[in-house]
Amino acid sequence: MTGGVSGCIYEYSSKQHPIIFTANTDKNIELVKRDTKLETIIGFSAMLLQIPENEILNLDNLCRISGTETRDKASLFEVLKMLSEIQL
Repeated sequence: MTGGVSGCIYEYSSKQHPIIFTANTDKNIELVKRDTKLETIIGFSAMLLQIPENEILNLDNLCRISGTETRDKASLFEVLKMLSEIQL
């Protein structure tokens, strides 16, 4: 594997460093801004879905547009699953 390819991999351990999105959109934006690769994943998803990034980072809105039950917090995996449920 080349360095260029391995640089694209996003390593994530939900046990060691959980990423939790909350109902506080501003905190979710800060969370994503601290991690360039996570910011790229969320931004790319927003682009493909043609949804503003801040609408994805608003957990209430994300639950609504994905048809998911509203919740106060969601793990990174739950957010990615919700994104996969959005119908274009």
